[in-house]
Amino acid sequence: MDSMSVTLDSVDLEDKHMPPKTSNEKVDHLKSSQRKGSVSKVAWTCMDCDQSFTKDGDMLLLFQYCEKPKCITCLGLPKAFYKQVSGRVNIPWFCDNCLGKVIESVKTSKSIEDQCHDFLYKCQEKVENRLVKIEKDVKEVKQELAGLKQVKDGTDGKMGEAVASENIVKQATTEIQSRFDRRNNIAFYGIKEN
Repeated sequence: MDSMSVTLDSVDLEDKHMPPKTSNEKVDHLKSSQRKGSVSKVAWTCMDCDQSFTKDGDMLLLFQYCEKPKCITCLGLPKAFYKQVSGRVNIPWFCDNCLGKVIESVKTSKSIEDQCHDFLYKCQEKVENRLVKIEKDVKEVKQELAGLKQVKDGTDGKMGEAVASENIVKQATTEIQSRFDRRNNIAFYGIKEN
């Protein structure tokens, strides 16, 4: 098979009815409305022999990367082989020019995948380290909060005692003051005031 390489994983090329994308190929782009009464047909031109193919039964393979067609005569393929592989979607076809580009693209994709994996691994490590630090900080805050709660409970008890003691002192002071005030007061009963 000259100027062609076979790998797995592709599309059905026989049913693909789009014009080639290169300018050196002859393609009939006229719409049926532009040609009085005729139906539009796409002409595929073999990239090697420049033969134009317009019939439904013509046997061409469209290379997957460059999307250029090549007839089975130029490919050196028997019709039986073409019929078996043309309907299969898992066989991509690449010309020799494009095979190197495809392989380089696969290597680049693998390199990008490896770089993404490394980046995500580093990010995951950073997140895990921060999570451990946050968990440690939360534990410390809970311990400090428990200590403050104990101090508050102790202070509340002492505060209650202090308030009770203050009330007792106020009552005692008030009573002593009241006695002192009454000592100087003399009460007279039955005497009219002037």
